[in-house]
Amino acid sequence: MSKKPISKTKKKQIANRIIDKQKVPSTIDLFEKQQESVKNILKTIKTVYGADNVTIYLYDEKTLFLRNAFHSGRKTGSHEETVQPGTGVIGETFVKNKESNQPASLTVPLSYKKETIGVIHILRSGKKTFTKKDLTLARSFNKHIETLCSLAEENEHLRQEHAQQTLPMKLSKELSGIRRVDELSRKLFDFIQENFKYMPFGFFLSIDNKLLQYKTGYEWGIKPDTQFKITKDCAIGWSVQMNDDLFINDIKKNKRTFRGNKSIRSLYVMPLPKGMDVIGIVAFGSKQKGKWNNSLATTLKGISVVITGILLSIVASNEAQYYAKKIENLNNFVNSVIKGFPSGIITVDKWGNITLMNKPAQKVFEYSEFDAKRITIKQLFEYRHATLNPLLTTLMENKPLMRIETTIISKDGNKVPIGFSTSLLQDESGNITGAIGIMKELTKIKEVEEGLRREDRLIALGEMAAGMAHEIRNPLAGIKTGVQYLGRFLDDDKKEAVTLIVNEITRLNRIVTDMSSYANRPPIKLDNVDIGELIDISLAFLKYDIEEKEIELIKGYDQKMSQVRLDSDQIREVFDNILLNALQASDQGGKIIITTNTVNKENRFEVRITDNGMGISEADRERIFNPFFTTKRGGTGLGLSICYRIISEHKGYIIISSKMEKGTMVKVVLPIDPEV
Repeated sequence: MSKKPISKTKKKQIANRIIDKQKVPSTIDLFEKQQESVKNILKTIKTVYGADNVTIYLYDEKTLFLRNAFHSGRKTGSHEETVQPGTGVIGETFVKNKESNQPASLTVPLSYKKETIGVIHILRSGKKTFTKKDLTLARSFNKHIETLCSLAEENEHLRQEHAQQTLPMKLSKELSGIRRVDELSRKLFDFIQENFKYMPFGFFLSIDNKLLQYKTGYEWGIKPDTQFKITKDCAIGWSVQMNDDLFINDIKKNKRTFRGNKSIRSLYVMPLPKGMDVIGIVAFGSKQKGKWNNSLATTLKGISVVITGILLSIVASNEAQYYAKKIENLNNFVNSVIKGFPSGIITVDKWGNITLMNKPAQKVFEYSEFDAKRITIKQLFEYRHATLNPLLTTLMENKPLMRIETTIISKDGNKVPIGFSTSLLQDESGNITGAIGIMKELTKIKEVEEGLRREDRLIALGEMAAGMAHEIRNPLAGIKTGVQYLGRFLDDDKKEAVTLIVNEITRLNRIVTDMSSYANRPPIKLDNVDIGELIDISLAFLKYDIEEKEIELIKGYDQKMSQVRLDSDQIREVFDNILLNALQASDQGGKIIITTNTVNKENRFEVRITDNGMGISEADRERIFNPFFTTKRGGTGLGLSICYRIISEHKGYIIISSKMEKGTMVKVVLPIDPEV
């Protein structure tokens, strides 16, 4: 006969009693592992009872229905019914047989560890029925089957224990190569799901030893990335603060709070240490209270050790990447500072090999950093004919040098003065690893210094010239008048001498006039001027001489440059003088180039006048602005001195660069508005 179907709630209770999911394998699995032995028992039963078919139906904890597991003989009709465990004999059940009108069947419950796990169903045809003696005999076969189950369970436990012992090694292989915590969380979840389906677990990370962050888990009852404070009164927090394992056999009886699935009854918490600190927690739970199996606990501890190793590897990798990035950023910062530093910087190793050369240094030495790194500091200074090698001296004498001056020769043959300060480079142990030199090209500074000295000389000479002009002019006028008067009484053949005397007096008077003009410059009167038009006026007065010498005149005026404020008369005097010098220095058929452009950064403009004449020697260039210095026959030597003074009074400056047989370039730089 068939029992009334039980409720869904009751079925779940039955399933939990039949199968201890933490300790006992599925009964179906146990029977399948003893298939041959079970089939032999079925054959024996068939022979003893003269049965047509003997079938074992096992209780499936998933569907809560009996299902045909093993049978011997012809196929029977369908047999599927619910069974309430622990009720003993189910009784005789008659199922109509396809080959007989009066079949008989006997159904006997199977039990294991005091729990019903299924039934033995015996079917025979004919007129024979089953007796109580047959029922008693059938029950005896249950003991044989129970023995088989016990043996299978023992073997399964041994197999599981062996499998558990290898799980840490298996996990280690699966987690190898992981470099991110998210990837670790995902892999760990998959591994626990595969190997511990029945066991809740949680994986947490420690944040500054103040907070715990839940990363992943199974049936833990917390959302990923949830954070909570670390406290001793919390089960997991206690493990963090004490850096020790924690077993809780019954959470409900433990004083410590537990944040997680309320169905978890016992707990095993393991810290993931990094020295004296804890970087994470891995915890396993059980829905059954009681002590933890030693073998399982050992396996879980091994798993926690593997997780610790991987997590430490991730932390180390992240720290390495962090510090590598920090060092890279620092190097980039240092390099940007060095490359953007206005002064030149050169570093060398202890053998004198160049390791760094920023752009200002490359510009001074006319070497790219790539080319410079292929030579030593000794070769670099030798190639430029330096008067002193400060970096080499620092390495040889093991001492820094401060404000040392040296001179190198540029590719175009000009002397370039350089100021140098050096220092030794050392490692953390104090060993010398090289040297660094900070340099500054002193050309402009030297020019300014020379300009100041020249200006002082010019002021002194101007004061002297003013006094001399006053004292000389009057006697010259009297001498000239007297000579002209005496000439009236001389014969014609002697009047030529008088003419020569008068001409020399006139020349002396012109010199005195120039001296007076130099010493007593009129004040500057500023007005708006088109610089290009002003230069063209000076060129118009030289038009005849330019055409006579067949000079090629090239003009490149900056059309965008607006009018500038200056004293047009005095600045024109400057251009008259410079253009005349360029014309006189040029050979027949020579070339003169005139350009103007704005220097926006300095709010200035510049005029360049270049010729391809004979050039000026280095010795003459040093004295070219001195009053009364001239290389022209009949010149007074005051022209460029007056130009220099006019330009200085306009708050500008003049630079002359020249090469013998190549030509001369005069650069005049003036403010767009001297009053600003």
